[in-house]
Amino acid sequence: PEFNNLLGRISGGAAIRSDEVLPHISQGSLEARLLANLKLAEAYYGVGNCEQAKVFMQRVWVFSGFDDKYLPLFVNIHAACDDVDSIRAAHKALGMKKADANKIAQALNHFNAWQYAYAVHRKEDDYRYDFEILDRIALLAKPHAFPLRQPQLIKNQKIRLAYLMFGMLHINSVIVKISLLFAKFHDPSRFEITFYVPEQASSVLNHPEAVENIKLIEQLGWKVVLAPDTESEEASLIGLSRFIYESHADILITNAGLADLKHYFITALQ
Repeated sequence: PEFNNLLGRISGGAAIRSDEVLPHISQGSLEARLLANLKLAEAYYGVGNCEQAKVFMQRVWVFSGFDDKYLPLFVNIHAACDDVDSIRAAHKALGMKKADANKIAQALNHFNAWQYAYAVHRKEDDYRYDFEILDRIALLAKPHAFPLRQPQLIKNQKIRLAYLMFGMLHINSVIVKISLLFAKFHDPSRFEITFYVPEQASSVLNHPEAVENIKLIEQLGWKVVLAPDTESEEASLIGLSRFIYESHADILITNAGLADLKHYFITALQ
């Protein structure tokens, strides 16, 4: 009852002394402390006091061991405070945690959320790279990597290029347009080109602009290979990588290798 009364006063906009809060956030069990901090974070967030809510939410985040069920509230509170760096740190921590559990697709999704935090929350084109994340993705790829082999260059044989396409599901993608421009001017007497799309086939074929881009590529005389529809995103990425490997491509061309860290995972498969 005493704690509920305290929460009610916070919701009513009353000023609360630290000595009133301390007994509730220093209870014996970790679970009790976590719950008390969570309730306080929710109460302060509810009245628009994001700075105070952030203090308690940070404790929840640590006490829970970066439990992703608390991520939505964590993001909402820190976004309200314009604390994008903490949001990025939370996604990185969760990505590392998922990577430790070998949950590849989930790890990559959190690493992408880390990468796009400024774009999402501030509408800013601000992208930064973290070698800890890139090294962790390389480690995730290592057990699935394909055997290295020396390219067999045969006289008069066409050079096989594999384009790893970024932006096929985007509207009016400049990067796709640039890739199509390159494709237009490749000499078909010297090159054999295949465009590989990391998104699953069903998603791509349900996207009208992607279908139109595929037609444009095929009209130029080149092939398009879509990631297979599988039970998991991880299996789909590895499946597409196998298509590239088995095509004996001489050169893999990434047009935005770190814009989507799933592309980096594919390149790390060698």
